[in-house]
Amino acid sequence: MNIDFFIFLLFINIISFFLCTYDKYLSKKRKTRISEKLFIFLSILGGFIGFLLSSKIFRHKTKHNKLLFIIYLTSIPWFLFLIVIIYDKIILG
Repeated sequence: MNIDFFIFLLFINIISFFLCTYDKYLSKKRKTRISEKLFIFLSILGGFIGFLLSSKIFRHKTKHNKLLFIIYLTSIPWFLFLIVIIYDKIILG
């Protein structure tokens, strides 16, 4: 597995974290908010960890059950993919 892939995942999670945090700021200021579709898109790209961390830390979007369900749903293929990668690298060598 190429290191660029893991750098991409780190980068997309940092973006997701800061956008969710910024959306919390916007909500407090009653300004135009970031679309939930963008959070779903970032989650599909692999940014679900950053979103979920920010959501838990800042208690943001925690009552949006539909959004959280979709975010968790998009995380399943990523976890399966990472398990296969780890299995391939560690077990199969």
